[in-house]
Amino acid sequence: MRRLACILGLLLVVGGCKIEKVEPPTQDPIIVSLRVSSYLVSPGGYTEILAWASDPDLQDDTLYYEWSVEPPDGKFTDTTDTNETSTANPIRWWPETPRDTNYVIHLKVTDGRGGEAETTIGISVSYYTLVKVIGEGELDMPFGLNVEEEEIWVVDPSQKLIFVFDMNGNKKAEYTAVVMEVSEEGDTSYIEIEPYDIEIGDTLYYVASVTGTDGKGGTYAGKLNEKNGEILLTVKYPTGEANAYVQLRENSSDTLLIGKNDGNNRLAIVDLVNLNVKNCEIAYAVAGGIANDGKKAYQTFYYDTLTAGVKWVDLDDPDSTYGFFYTSLHNPKGIGYDPVEKLLYVGDAPPGDRNIVVLKAEDGSVEEIFGTLGDAPDQLNMPTDIEIKNGYIYVVDMGNRVIKVFRKK
Repeated sequence: MRRLACILGLLLVVGGCKIEKVEPPTQDPIIVSLRVSSYLVSPGGYTEILAWASDPDLQDDTLYYEWSVEPPDGKFTDTTDTNETSTANPIRWWPETPRDTNYVIHLKVTDGRGGEAETTIGISVSYYTLVKVIGEGELDMPFGLNVEEEEIWVVDPSQKLIFVFDMNGNKKAEYTAVVMEVSEEGDTSYIEIEPYDIEIGDTLYYVASVTGTDGKGGTYAGKLNEKNGEILLTVKYPTGEANAYVQLRENSSDTLLIGKNDGNNRLAIVDLVNLNVKNCEIAYAVAGGIANDGKKAYQTFYYDTLTAGVKWVDLDDPDSTYGFFYTSLHNPKGIGYDPVEKLLYVGDAPPGDRNIVVLKAEDGSVEEIFGTLGDAPDQLNMPTDIEIKNGYIYVVDMGNRVIKVFRKK
């Protein structure tokens, strides 16, 4: 009886308690990834956007997608292009007004229980489009290039090689850059250097190197020896150390332009007839690539986080006739000149982004900006050299280890 009474008492106690269901704390959704079909979109075109999101609450909540863009422009539609929407996934964004800036797509995901997550992705709207990618799997650290009528030459200092591709991007050859030196005793030695840029003249090949046979670099000239698979360099110009870029003056084979990073003299103008060297100063700045139109030389420079841009000099009067273009760049490297459109293409590296800034050569005003940071085919990661040939823009994308070719629609 005592045992039965205890059991009944326990049942009465339990029966008198109210058990409430405790809701677990709400967790925010997780945006696993955000992808677009194209990072480079032309006006009138679109990019398709697809997000992957999950709900860690495991409550089978419906996830809601809210899209926006900065600066405000264009429209979002579902993938049938029949409805403007801000809740579909996947979705398309159609730009309407091209600007000389990049756009940021913003996604906000909510779960209906107070949880939310946000992320962004950059898109570039431009009349330029990607044509092809060259050197994938071949190049390791491409830096400078020279585009001929039927060949593309690009240097790779980390491999100590100079690659040659045809205009379709097929590799034709690879060469080493070898400096021939003769000692006072008459002994001959051959030393491979790390080439950073190459220019092809009528009979000579010009190679610039940051590190040379003496560890200080320079600019050399020599001839191609296809049998040995090398460019045999026999001449070194007195242009100082750390020569990173080399280019012949347009419409002339008598003047060589050399971009340097030693001291304050950042551009050397070499008279190949008399072997005179004129050094042009960009004080306290790190110099980048060079381009020229036959009358002016253009060189990118970086002074500090607030001042970077393009300096130009009159090639016939560099000490007295010079100026600066668009000093709102960030860390410009490569630069190319389009002789048909009279435009300069500058590879820039603003914080968290990469792009090509297109400037009018006559006054340095901005024509357009395109490109975003990333490893997708139509994105960039450190453009170090640019050349324009027959309407195509060849960009050495050192960070992605390839050459990317663009053209204007």
